[in-house]
Amino acid sequence: MTNLLTELKAITENHKETYLDALWICVKKPSDMSWREAKKIGMKKDSYYGWIFYSTSTNSNGYELLEKIKIACTPYNMRVSTYEL
Repeated sequence: MTNLLTELKAITENHKETYLDALWICVKKPSDMSWREAKKIGMKKDSYYGWIFYSTSTNSNGYELLEKIKIACTPYNMRVSTYEL
């Protein structure tokens, strides 16, 4: 999971903001993972959004960043959610 976290941070840092489209993107635990497993790999519990592995926000072109994060999370079976700001 540390490889995924490193990859997500690199994707976010290399993202170029070009259009106005503010989004908050979060990577959550898959539904088949127990809360104990989530806590063990370093996820943080949010009272509203549930168990969050990684989150970021962008002020522009959020959907391009979202697609890159979804591709990175596919092999790990993580859920990716977006919320408009």
